[in-house]
Amino acid sequence: MATLTGAQGIATGKYHAGLLTNSDKWEKTCIETSKACADLCFPMVFSPELHFSEFNSEVADMKNSVSNPANAASACAGLFIHSHIGSKYEGIWIHLDIASPVSDGDRATGFGVSLLNCLFGDSSLNSALKQLGPESALPLKNDELESDE
Repeated sequence: MATLTGAQGIATGKYHAGLLTNSDKWEKTCIETSKACADLCFPMVFSPELHFSEFNSEVADMKNSVSNPANAASACAGLFIHSHIGSKYEGIWIHLDIASPVSDGDRATGFGVSLLNCLFGDSSLNSALKQLGPESALPLKNDELESDE
């Protein structure tokens, strides 16, 4: 979870965090949970094959900003994170870009606290938080990855 880019506000607005993950199950759960707890999130475009060229650099392996800010810049920020985790990573990763919903003028909104409590409440020792967690256990390993075998 990061207040990563101003581009997030353009992509999903001031009420929704931008969501990227390598798991369809976790994406669906994050969206459903966000509606239940009112810390809303919305999936961003995730197309590494189309956006990775945004990080091309003449002097480094990759640069940490996009060449074209009009080309899904917030999604590219999540792709930057993905590139350092690696496409062969078997675990689940979730990136929430919360740059816009975390503040209202000069005041913090507390955005994200409720979402995390609800997403991971089933792992809590607190009985009230346990009730907020997802109804079924979600995988920690990504079985959705294609196998090289």
